[in-house]
Amino acid sequence: MVEDKSSNEEKRLQDALEFSDAIIATIREPLLVLDKELRIITANRSFYRTFQVKPEETEKRLIYDLGNRQWDIPGLRELLENILPMNNAFEDFEVEHDFKSIGRKTMLLNARKIYREMNHVEIILLAIEDITERKKAEEQLKFLASMDGLTGIANRRHFDNTLDLEWRRAMRSAKPLSLIIIDVDYFKNYNDVYGHLAGDSCLQKIAHTIRDSLRRAGNFVARYGGEEFVVILPDTNAVGAYLFAESLRKKIEDLNIEHKDSKAGKNVTISLGVCTTEPNKDNTKDEFVSIADKALYKAKQGGRNRVVRGPSMPK
Repeated sequence: MVEDKSSNEEKRLQDALEFSDAIIATIREPLLVLDKELRIITANRSFYRTFQVKPEETEKRLIYDLGNRQWDIPGLRELLENILPMNNAFEDFEVEHDFKSIGRKTMLLNARKIYREMNHVEIILLAIEDITERKKAEEQLKFLASMDGLTGIANRRHFDNTLDLEWRRAMRSAKPLSLIIIDVDYFKNYNDVYGHLAGDSCLQKIAHTIRDSLRRAGNFVARYGGEEFVVILPDTNAVGAYLFAESLRKKIEDLNIEHKDSKAGKNVTISLGVCTTEPNKDNTKDEFVSIADKALYKAKQGGRNRVVRGPSMPK
């Protein structure tokens, strides 16, 4: 009687295997067929090829034990043990995991329970779509969309997002936040005398000099528009921001980029406006930027090639 029961169970599993084999033969993405105990009945060629494993290392094993337990992924466990039992399927669940043989992968998991009434066997189809390259491409596009094409530093949109992030972070930590707005002195005159290609090269050199001067984690530079740049200095007080701005001014002047039509010196120079505050409910980002911009205006009105600090904001 026990043998008959065992034989019937094996027959049902064999039927399920043949049924699942017929399905997975047509699927190009990696696919696993599991029994209700989450043991692997079979897998398709794409699975073996993608994850570099062999059938004898895979079939009849608990999914979490695959590849020396490389498939013991918390997100996968949550899906198979908690979500799938309450549903017939789940779709497009994204998981990232490091595999020893193939490196870090980003995968979309789709699973569906199938119950065959004719032999009373429940199986689970688990499809695994490798979207690693797609995610990399998306991240690259996102990165490019945030960068200035000419100078290779962040663009205005990236600055707006970063300022918002740093403002909220400084508010939570009650730490100072400093902003420097930079303008290239008499840049229109420079373009008129030396041409736009030379002007582009000049902006690139200035941008890279500013970027290379940012030593602390979180310091940020962006092209603000035209010949203007902006620097965010988290956790930097007014004295520190002023000293940093003054060092930038000297570095740009020391590039010795000739500028015959400048009234601020014989070489290309910059003017800088600085604002420092401790963000709170009584001040705003717009005020912060406005004060730095007004300080820049005073630097330009005062003869250029100088640093001017704006007034303190309310604390």
